[in-house]
Amino acid sequence: MKVKSNYLTKSKVTYVTENMSISEARYTIIQSGYRCIPVLDESEQKFVGLLFKETTSD
Repeated sequence: MKVKSNYLTKSKVTYVTENMSISEARYTIIQSGYRCIPVLDESEQKFVGLLFKETTSD
């Protein structure tokens, strides 16, 4: 199996941009249901990192 058969188009990817506020980014990742989402630059063209949801084990 190859990677190209298992990826989504950008329009289907949940992501945040580096200029979003922390509260906007937090809301986006919580609503997504994912543990981690990509961070893109302001132009939404370049990948700059990953945003992880904080988890705690009480």
